[in-house]
Parts: sequence; C-alpha cells; structure tokens
Amino acid sequence: MKQETLVPVAGLTESCTSREALAVASSLAGELEPGAQAWRVGSVDGCDTEGRSTRWEVRFDLERRRAEAVVTLGFVYEEDTGTHGEGVASLSLVDFPAEGSELSKMAATGEISARGLRSVWRQQMRERPALPPNAPDSSVMMAKVAPDEVRAAYARITRQRGFVWVVETPGRTRHFRFDDLTK
Repeated sequence: MKQETLVPVAGLTESCTSREALAVASSLAGELEPGAQAWRVGSVDGCDTEGRSTRWEVRFDLERRRAEAVVTLGFVYEEDTGTHGEGVASLSLVDFPAEGSELSKMAATGEISARGLRSVWRQQMRERPALPPNAPDSSVMMAKVAPDEVRAAYARITRQRGFVWVVETPGRTRHFRFDDLTK
C-alpha cells in the first residue's frame, strides 16, 4: 500500500542543492525508521549551474519495515512573481512488494512464500547500497558539467562504475564517479 504525506520545509526557499535536499529527506525518513539511509538522490527538473534544483527526489530502503520511502522536495511556484517560494516535501511510503507488482500477485496466489519474499527483499537491499555520507554535492558535479544544459541528474551506484552522478544533457548521458569529483 502506498501512503503519502505533505510536510512544509522551513528555511529553504526557491531551490536547493542535493546535499540540502538529502538533509531534509533524511530527517523525514529517519522519523519512519531511525538510521534510514538514501540509496539515490536525483534532480527531477535538472540543475542550474550552481547545482541547485527546484525539485529533488530521494529514495530510501526501510529495512525493518520492508518498504521504500520516497521523499520529493519541491518549491511552491509563485504565479504572481514567476519565482519559487517555500519548500514542501512529499513523503511516500511504498510497502514491499509494491501493490499490483508481479511479486505481490505471486504472494497472493502462494507462488512465493514469505521466506521467498524476504530473500528477494534482502537481494534488493544488496543491489541498492546507501550513498556514502561524503557523496559529492550537486554543486561539485555541476562544476564539471557547465555550461551544458542539464535535463536530469541523479546520484546512484552502478555495477560498472560504483557510485556516480549520472547527468543527462541534450543528446548525451554522462557519468561522473564520486572518486573523480572529490579529487
């Protein structure tokens, strides 16, 4: 079952960097499960040249709850001024297996046992390790990308490259290893 909650975010206006978004999202996810760690942070609408975005999505696996928390941080668009104002976070909780998924159907029909589901959950957790606490901020990543127009950017792990920022620009997807950004 998916549950969603909206929460006002004090102190952030107009836009923020990935590190700022991650701090807000981690606080919210930590209320659901202490110590929850993000496995992905992404700019939904792209970043400006300073690594700031008006919309971020941060994903957490909540191990004990066997669920995923998705925190979307956005900024209210002020039509009168044409600017973004106060921040607001949307917190969604998605149980595992997700309602309507193939695994959910298999569990309902008895094709997979509770033990089998736990095994699949543990495998998913291994495939999505937490982002390191010293992950480079989007501002560091954007210093490597500018002046390209960034359509989307997200930090995650890949099997081939380890932890990376994946940056989508017109006609091109680029990968920046965390290690290369922190040198």
